[in-house]
Amino acid sequence: MGLRKMMYVIVIFLLVISIVYIPGFVGEGHGKVLYQEDVDRMLNEGNYDFSYCEFKEDINFNSITFEKEVSFRGAIFDGELTFSNVVFENEASFKNVTFGNLTISENNKFSKKVDFTDSAFEGHVYFKENIFEAPVFFNANFNSSASFYKVTFKDLGMFSGVIFEGETGFREIQFKKGATFTQAVFEEDTIFWEKEDSEYPMFEGRAEFEKATFEGEIRFENVTFGYASFKNTEFKNKVTFYKGKFCGGADFSNSLFEDYTYFSETIFGENSGEDICFSHVTFIGETTFYKTLFNLSTLFESTYFKGDTYFYSVVFRDTAVFNRFKFEQIFDFNTIENSKIDLRFFKGFGYGQIKADLTKTMFYGAYLQNVNFIDCTWSKPFMIYEESEEYKESCSKWPVYHWELEYKELETIYRNLKNSFTKYGQSDLAGKAFYREMEMKKLRAKEEGKCLLKCWYWFLKWSCGYGEKPLRIIGWDIGIIVFFAGLFLTCGIDIKNRRKYNLSLSDWVKYFFYCCLFSISSSTTLGSKYITPRNKKSKFFSVFESLIGAFFIALFIYVFARKMLR
Repeated sequence: MGLRKMMYVIVIFLLVISIVYIPGFVGEGHGKVLYQEDVDRMLNEGNYDFSYCEFKEDINFNSITFEKEVSFRGAIFDGELTFSNVVFENEASFKNVTFGNLTISENNKFSKKVDFTDSAFEGHVYFKENIFEAPVFFNANFNSSASFYKVTFKDLGMFSGVIFEGETGFREIQFKKGATFTQAVFEEDTIFWEKEDSEYPMFEGRAEFEKATFEGEIRFENVTFGYASFKNTEFKNKVTFYKGKFCGGADFSNSLFEDYTYFSETIFGENSGEDICFSHVTFIGETTFYKTLFNLSTLFESTYFKGDTYFYSVVFRDTAVFNRFKFEQIFDFNTIENSKIDLRFFKGFGYGQIKADLTKTMFYGAYLQNVNFIDCTWSKPFMIYEESEEYKESCSKWPVYHWELEYKELETIYRNLKNSFTKYGQSDLAGKAFYREMEMKKLRAKEEGKCLLKCWYWFLKWSCGYGEKPLRIIGWDIGIIVFFAGLFLTCGIDIKNRRKYNLSLSDWVKYFFYCCLFSISSSTTLGSKYITPRNKKSKFFSVFESLIGAFFIALFIYVFARKMLR
């Protein structure tokens, strides 16, 4: 037991010696309190190890070239710190450094990796015209304002887990291989600003903002993204994307916008790339897309707009998917140009109005009772895209995304459209939708083998266009009158106080004229005391025509009154 205790004592003694004395051999400045004169002396001696030192006053590093690796690991700067015209030819470590006051880094060049992991910037931070080869800011904390101006990041800019507690600005920055702000927190107002028509884009590669949190107002102005990911990002204040360009697509899926959101004159998918995704996004405040161009396929699948939503002068060059889309307040959808739109399972519980080209729009499962279609472009003749041959071909090509609808499902779509048109006083479109609804009923009856029902629908279609074409009734009535006039011509009629006609052509024409008059009087059930049927056949045809005429008169009155009332 005594030997074991002695071994424990020796081990503890060696640990104490290693902690207290060994660091002193690393470098003269290691763990000491330094002033400007101490720093200058160490630089002259070529000693670049400032690990765990405490700098009690303002420190300046001006016009210096660090040829070897530099370490400020664990250092504490109590005063202001300035790096100006400094060249780091090797790696530089600022891990766990505490910058207590104003920090200025101007016209510096970091040729190798520079690491600010877990550092704390307690005062204002100003990076101007620096060149970073491989910058790392993992889990750094900016307690006050931070400004990055005309800084170039040659490799991936790593800001994952960084907390910006003050106002933050990235102006005229170049991330040549992109940047990652994953799980970063911006507590105050933040701006990413780039000169309009800048020669170099801000993000040449991917811009990763996944799971980031913007608690203050965030503004992206004239910013160009190679590809941008804002998945699972929280925007708790106003958001503005002004004249931005997403060259390779963008992903905002599962993000949360709690306040006003504004996309103005923004271009999505300027070059070929991945889809633009707003799926499963929640917009709580007012949302506006103004003069926004979507060049690639755009997904608003299961997106929820709780506040007023406006799409003004928007262009969709590819498919726009609003599948399972839902809005609660005002939804104003106005496009200048659009391709295919997917409104399947669309749900609108507030007031919505749509002005778009709907010739290639899918409506299956959409709830359209509160949607007003204003000056929309529909296919001619009126027919939804899901009934077209083009859609049926796409079902065979992409069976996962498109499936051929049954007549009952198409009937339901047309009925919903009819109800929407009727609600907002668009009687002409309501009539066209009802016509297609009845056509689907006729085709369904044919498919199910219901011959009598199919014949009834056939009669309604050709007699009055399912009640939507009253002129067809007049046409049928004229045909019936002429037909029965021919029968009366054959069977004979008596004309009061008229001589009997010879077989001359003019007499036959006059006689046929009187037959037409009698046919009209029979069809309208008025009768005539001057023209009477000559025999039983004429009497039978006259009664039969009166029955048909009464039916068509009643049908015409019903159809005409129905259209006028609607």
